[in-house]
Amino acid sequence: QQVSSPIMLTIGESISFNNGIYWDLGGRRVGSGLLPPHVGEETEYLVIWSLPQSTGNFDSIMISASLPPQVDFVSEMDTQEGNLEFDIETRSITWSIEDFTNTILPVTSSFLVKLTPEEDNLGQAMTILNTSTVNASGMEEVIVTSKAIKTSDVVSDSSSPIGIVE
Repeated sequence: QQVSSPIMLTIGESISFNNGIYWDLGGRRVGSGLLPPHVGEETEYLVIWSLPQSTGNFDSIMISASLPPQVDFVSEMDTQEGNLEFDIETRSITWSIEDFTNTILPVTSSFLVKLTPEEDNLGQAMTILNTSTVNASGMEEVIVTSKAIKTSDVVSDSSSPIGIVE
């Protein structure tokens, strides 16, 4: 049973950011559709962004990422602090916490995305979420970018390959 995030960034010594995409979480199914994804079929995944700890003095935090062409935003699930917004024109998701100094950590924001592979994606791992950028500003300003998350990075209870499109 794997419940850890695929990607964790520590920005200097001052803030930590976890970026994970889940099919199963803590033994519970949180995704829907086929796993591995199939051409022409929708597969939904749960994305969880979290800020587990911070030792820096930041006034605001903004985390953003854009969606690749075959991925669509479905809905926000739960945002504990700040606002999560999806811009349909730029296809970008942004989680902003304006009053970060009064935020009690850890905090998370979660949302659903759906992937619909096309014929030319057959036999490949696909990107579900492009690079995520964390911008923390206050006494200092820190900007860090994480790697893109692919179908092969998804957390699942399955022991068989789940990331290659069929």
